[in-house]
Amino acid sequence: MARPLRAQLRRGVSDALLGAVALAVALCGVASSARASVFDSFGLGSRGVGMAGALTAASVDYAATFYNPADLLSRRRTHGGLGFVWLSPHFTIDRDLRDSPHASVLPEQNFGVVLGLSAPLGGIFDRKVALGFALYLPLRRYTRAQFDDYRSPQLYLHDNLADKLLLTFGGAVEIVPWLRIGAGFQLLANLNGTADFQMDLVDGRLENEELSIDLHADLAATAGIAVEPLPGFELAVAYRQDLEFQFALPVTADIDEFGRLEFVLRGTSLYTPHQIAFGASYRVPMRYPLTIAADLTWAMWSLAPSPSPDVAFSIDGKGLLGENSGTKPLIGAVATAAPTQSKDILVTRLGLELEVDDWHVRAGYAYRPTPLPRPVADANFVDSDTHMIALGAQWTFRSEVLRRRKLLGIGLGLQAAILEPRRVDKVDPADDTGGYRASGAVLNLTLDISHDF
Repeated sequence: MARPLRAQLRRGVSDALLGAVALAVALCGVASSARASVFDSFGLGSRGVGMAGALTAASVDYAATFYNPADLLSRRRTHGGLGFVWLSPHFTIDRDLRDSPHASVLPEQNFGVVLGLSAPLGGIFDRKVALGFALYLPLRRYTRAQFDDYRSPQLYLHDNLADKLLLTFGGAVEIVPWLRIGAGFQLLANLNGTADFQMDLVDGRLENEELSIDLHADLAATAGIAVEPLPGFELAVAYRQDLEFQFALPVTADIDEFGRLEFVLRGTSLYTPHQIAFGASYRVPMRYPLTIAADLTWAMWSLAPSPSPDVAFSIDGKGLLGENSGTKPLIGAVATAAPTQSKDILVTRLGLELEVDDWHVRAGYAYRPTPLPRPVADANFVDSDTHMIALGAQWTFRSEVLRRRKLLGIGLGLQAAILEPRRVDKVDPADDTGGYRASGAVLNLTLDISHDF
């Protein structure tokens, strides 16, 4: 009887471990985690994409909910838009060790939909107050927080960047004709849950099963000020609070004949840092007006949490050894989050928009230095300085009745985010990941339709 019972115990412990891990994987995924957001990395709307995101002082529609809520009053008509975003990453990680056990992780192609609306209020507010929102909805996965082994080379800012449902909302108030202020928030979900099982290995049954999952919203504040000291000239500053997806998933199983199994997984993913953006724009008054916009953004990446999770596993063995077995677990293992040693960066952006009759032609450039040091130790979170080159255009249809009122616009934004090649040589020559060279680019195409009501 002892041998079959030991076999049952081994099978029971194995099944319990697999069940705990399977539940954690089902709830959290096993891939790499992305930082930043689609709006932050590439721009909001075809205009934001085509001007490389230089809209802190140049937003004219619902995009202001992200760039600077104060600019929701820049447009004196209700304005709505619907857009399609396609992201196509093309990265390579050339490895020195072809047979390394830690395979490279590369981001996948992705796409999503953007919906937005901005509206000045009437009545007693007399267009002194405006509200707006913008929603990014990934079409492949609504929100995904996933992790890979930190020893696998992975693109820190791009892995599953587009797998992040994001809602921005804002409001603006005109204090005097040359001064506007605004505030709002960004929204992302957080996940917390518990799982508790009681198992009888001899009879081969689960006596009690409890599972609780809580999904709640995490709000991050946004705020902005816009000043127009001269007609067509705007100075602005905006703030975006950090936004992150936090999760905690403790799984426990009471095994009558063996003891209590505990498996805990917690961490932070989909992180976007605190940002303060300074912007200036000027609309040159000439036959074909030209808007010149420039941004400088302080991104506080030094406050970023580790992109890898904390994992703890233990079995106390009290069912096998009795209550006097002590407090030390019979089996236990802990994996702590790997540090990134990220630093603050300054992102520079320049955007141009030329208005030629019914056409708006756009161009932009941005430079984002990497917040990460060269990963020469165990962790392999890879990034490099990035150059963003952008082009765009919009064709606007006019009403046959009111020829000065623009009704419908079709916009296209194209952008290439090009990473400078980066070579990584490990400090430890025996490192089983080995050295490598990372390079590549992300292509972004945004097509949208907008309407003035």
